[in-house]
Amino acid sequence: MDSQQVWQQTPLVGFDTETTGTDPRSERIISASLVLRNSPSAGEDQHVRSWLIDPGVEIPAASTAVHGMSTEYVRVNGTDPVDTLPQIANALVQAVNDGAVIVIFNASYDLTILESELARHGLATLRDLLEGKAAPVFDPLVLDRAFVPRRRGKRRLSDLLSHYGVELPEGLHDAFVDASATLDLVAAMLQKHAQFDELLPNQINELQRRAHAIWAEDFEGFLRGRRGSDVHIDRAWPLVEGMGQW
Repeated sequence: MDSQQVWQQTPLVGFDTETTGTDPRSERIISASLVLRNSPSAGEDQHVRSWLIDPGVEIPAASTAVHGMSTEYVRVNGTDPVDTLPQIANALVQAVNDGAVIVIFNASYDLTILESELARHGLATLRDLLEGKAAPVFDPLVLDRAFVPRRRGKRRLSDLLSHYGVELPEGLHDAFVDASATLDLVAAMLQKHAQFDELLPNQINELQRRAHAIWAEDFEGFLRGRRGSDVHIDRAWPLVEGMGQW
């Protein structure tokens, strides 16, 4: 069986969060969605779980402007993070144990914030629950940079959806919409890039670790030429520096 056949028979679990801000070490999760597809080309989502959390802190206006959720809204409608975060972690781990590849756009953000939140509340982290099991992660942002390093333009989720010919859904910046759209993007990337003909799911993490480190060093050098020597771009993936190994 060739690599493309393996990919087409591999279940994928899309994951996305909406949060209070941009630093995954310190911000809080407000909402999360998990979307399971039996294979990249599956036409419908097989299983969806979504969560809304009251993080117990004020949601900055800038964040509300992105995802539409206010402090008042989550206080009325959200759940306790101590109850909800383990549900998210256990659902992801169950998908991995069932053979799924985790699909996350900009994975180092979402995985880091989930691990940080679990640790903050004294809960078992994903790494605790996985007990050393290999958990392949497909990050379209990292892989697009790896395969097309010199293409100009931004690489937000909406940009890559357009670049790969995937119809833009309504309601981006909703965790469910973004997770589903990222799965659509993966299907298009698997068809587009010949590199996947030789790349199995269990080999994808190491490629992305190397690719992200190369990109980070290159981008850091570019920014230092404009902003000075204090610029640092995190080399680690899929967890940020200081979070340990995945």
